[in-house]
Amino acid sequence: MKIILLLVVMVTFGWAQQPKKQPPPVKPANRTNVALTGQTNVPPPQNQPTVTQVVGINRAGLGDEITVEVKPLQPLLDRANCVNIQSNCTKQNVALFLNGMPLRGISPVSDIHNETLRYPLQRTDDTKDVWSALLGAPKATVRTVSVSVGLENEYPVATQVTKFQLIVLRAGWSLVALGIVLLMVVAIFILAARSALLRDPGPAEAASDDTVPWGRKVKRKVMVPYSLGRVQMAFWFLLVVASFLFIWVTTGQHDTLSAQALALIGIGTGTALGSALIDANKKEQSQSAVTSLEAEKVTPRRKLRRLQMS
Repeated sequence: MKIILLLVVMVTFGWAQQPKKQPPPVKPANRTNVALTGQTNVPPPQNQPTVTQVVGINRAGLGDEITVEVKPLQPLLDRANCVNIQSNCTKQNVALFLNGMPLRGISPVSDIHNETLRYPLQRTDDTKDVWSALLGAPKATVRTVSVSVGLENEYPVATQVTKFQLIVLRAGWSLVALGIVLLMVVAIFILAARSALLRDPGPAEAASDDTVPWGRKVKRKVMVPYSLGRVQMAFWFLLVVASFLFIWVTTGQHDTLSAQALALIGIGTGTALGSALIDANKKEQSQSAVTSLEAEKVTPRRKLRRLQMS
């Protein structure tokens, strides 16, 4: 009897220790396919759109056009136009991506036969922040960027173009702008040294004769001191013009004079105007003082003549 009870306990204990069979795991739904087709458990497409090359060129800049080859192109265009998509879908533009940043608002010209998209490189209100990031603080005339495409509000597709040369500064126009700035600097220094352009108003005082190296004596004039207001106005004007030329060469935009730049010119002009008004006031006071002194000189003479005549 004891042996039977022992066998029953052992069988019961062994059955309790057997591992329970787990139900098979449920595969999660493919989110990509849900977003594309509205269905779950749909295998992803075998050929994902990929940028293979930029056709014909290896460098470009603002104002140019680039043609991007995408293989296969049709699935990307279908996604952009919400073709064969059952879920809620909003049509989007296929944007150009430079260094992962989309150039929104620029529509491409598509060529289904050659599987290409052609984009103009333009600076608009929607793309100016991207271009500022790409062209700002240049260290060379070109910058290496990656080129891809994708829906404007999504991530770019895979790309094989990772070393495309983006032109930051065009050498010809950069030399022209630099030459203009250097000519302005030289002209201002020459005029400041030989004329009263940046000096306080007033005639130059004549000084003693000065002998030049070849022995000829000429009359040397001592110029009046420099005007702080005029020098400041010239400095800010030159800085604003140089900045405008640099931005124009970089971005090709002419309407880049900001409120801050105009404020700097206004500050310099206001300082020069205030200095001129102060100098004019001092000149009037000096003239009135001279007139009073001359009147005081004349009065004793008249009194002396009257005494002599009497």
